[in-house]
Formats: sequence, structure tokens, C-alpha cells
Amino acid sequence: MDFWKQMDILYRYQKIMNPLTEQKLDTLVGLLRLEHGSRVLDIACGKGELLFKLSEKYGIHGVGVDKSPYCIDACN
Repeated sequence: MDFWKQMDILYRYQKIMNPLTEQKLDTLVGLLRLEHGSRVLDIACGKGELLFKLSEKYGIHGVGVDKSPYCIDACN
């Protein structure tokens, strides 16, 4: 089984793919002062949760880049 498939199975139910809690991620999003329509590049985006939250709060246009094809599928 390939590495990325193993990671997908292991982290299938985790939507935030880093050590931050959802509350800390929400605090970070709240501290940012992005203008509506800003563009954001998220390298190693995981499943794109940060981009989703920024889009909801600020109406940003985001691009997420990740090595895992399973994470990118989850984003789409």
C-alpha cells in the first residue's frame, strides 16, 4: 500500500491536518484582517480547512497545495 493511502486511512476523520486545535485555528482566522477577495496560498494545506475558514469569514480566493492526492481530493 502506498504511503499516502496509509496516511489517508490513519487520518480519515481528522479535518485539521496539523497540531492546532479547531479553537486555536478559529482564533488565528479571527486575528487576520484580510480584505474581501484577497488571494491566499496555503502550502501543505492538508484537507484545506484553513482555506475553508478564511473563505467563509473573509470571502478570500484560495489555492491549496499538498503532496497527498487524498487530501487534495478531500479539498475538492
